[in-house]
Amino acid sequence: MIMRVMQSSRARVPKITAEMERARAIVTVDRVEDPSPAAGLFLRKFGHPLPDFPVHYVATMVGGEAPVVGYMHMTERDGLRLCGGLCVDEMAYRRMSPEAIDVIRGAGGVARLMMLLATADCGDSIATLAYSGNTQSVRIGVGFGFERIVEPYTYAFWHLDPLPEQARDQVVARARRMGPF
Repeated sequence: MIMRVMQSSRARVPKITAEMERARAIVTVDRVEDPSPAAGLFLRKFGHPLPDFPVHYVATMVGGEAPVVGYMHMTERDGLRLCGGLCVDEMAYRRMSPEAIDVIRGAGGVARLMMLLATADCGDSIATLAYSGNTQSVRIGVGFGFERIVEPYTYAFWHLDPLPEQARDQVVARARRMGPF
């Protein structure tokens, strides 16, 4: 089952731009129950099989021969979303026309499109937390509102703002108790 990822009504999540709408005609981002089409990409990028997390997002080329171009997962629990496993198939760009590449790059790239749409799919979450040491992923996330928090590789997007610092610390502590993401 595929659920289309829609723009949230939350004010903190950036609006989908006209460039992003054009990119969505080339690459779609879907919340899926069966992420197995992305298994090969995940294995190439991380060296192990897809994790058994409850929420998966897969980016696919519209009408392409090798449709999976990106993957990421989420755990949703107790008002938090823990995001990880973001990966993009850079070879997909080689299969695109120059015009399609320009459209995707104009929207910020496949990774940005995935991160933004998955973050917008927040429901009633307090925060989306991401764990990443990848410089490009960090730059993309920080570019639309993720903030570095205490740990060196953990970032948070606060859906509810303003949230007092003590409450933010409690959210981070809860996320750490949930385990790796």
